[in-house]
Amino acid sequence: MLLGPRKHVVPLNGLADVARYNMELCKHLGWIQPTRLIKVALEGPQIVADRWAQRYIWAQSERAKMQHAFTNVVRRSLDQSFLGERFRSRYAFPAIEYKTRHFIWETRMLSGG
Repeated sequence: MLLGPRKHVVPLNGLADVARYNMELCKHLGWIQPTRLIKVALEGPQIVADRWAQRYIWAQSERAKMQHAFTNVVRRSLDQSFLGERFRSRYAFPAIEYKTRHFIWETRMLSGG
């Protein structure tokens, strides 16, 4: 699905280029651009009772600051500041490893919300 349209998009050139790459890829796929999703989420209430909806709002807030927030290994793994710790406590990061034809899942438990 992504391979065809990807041919028409200038390759990603580092993390600072993520917003441009995402916008072009979504345009070629006919998908809503991430910036529009972020804008709609941030225009609504920022505190909600549903914990999954709250996580979505938090995630869009992270993406508003940095679209590559969830692919940035430094932020996900190495940032020892309060913000880095909070980021890791809010989101699960499944890692999939292919080993002798079996998938091994390692997930973190989502903190209660």
